[in-house]
Amino acid sequence: MTQKNQIKADEYRERALVASTLAEAAVLAAVREMHLRAAASWTDLAERQDLAIANAELRLTASRAALLAKAPAAPVAEPPPHDFDISTEPC
Repeated sequence: MTQKNQIKADEYRERALVASTLAEAAVLAAVREMHLRAAASWTDLAERQDLAIANAELRLTASRAALLAKAPAAPVAEPPPHDFDISTEPC
């Protein structure tokens, strides 16, 4: 989901840039205002996608932490058995 949100955010930023460029090139004030409002809307949408990405990453991090907290400890390996009894061997 994060990758999808990132693609959307990038598309919204691109649209905001186009709208800003059109606003700068507009001769009529009403047209310039319309493009500036559009640019602001696209920028707002991009920021909302960024927020969605950050929230998704936080949820993922919290989920991983919860799973690690619930995971059982790794068992300690027992040493391999000896073929002889150490207590009866002469030194």
